[in-house]
Amino acid sequence: MRSWVFFPKQGYANLERDARALRTLQPAQLMNFPLECAIRWARGGSPGRFVARVRRQDCTYDSAGFKQKISPDMIYELDRESFALEDILYGESGQPLFPSAGLLRAAREAP
Repeated sequence: MRSWVFFPKQGYANLERDARALRTLQPAQLMNFPLECAIRWARGGSPGRFVARVRRQDCTYDSAGFKQKISPDMIYELDRESFALEDILYGESGQPLFPSAGLLRAAREAP
């Protein structure tokens, strides 16, 4: 899975509310991460559970927002009941830019 993000101050707040603007948005307008930073999903330890991981030793990119090289350590977990994530961004010093809050879990809502 690849991810693209908005550049700082790009001005696309709440874009999900404007379907026309969302359809015209092109990936070339957004920040793109190196292929080494692709999020790779794998089956988890139980049926219906999937886990994705990006390890900081495998992924480094130049951050326009932080004005330095960033190495993320990310884990995403998806199962029938919830979605969980933890993203820790390490700066050039090797220290986390923010303290980790641990794995944050959101319960799945019924459709």
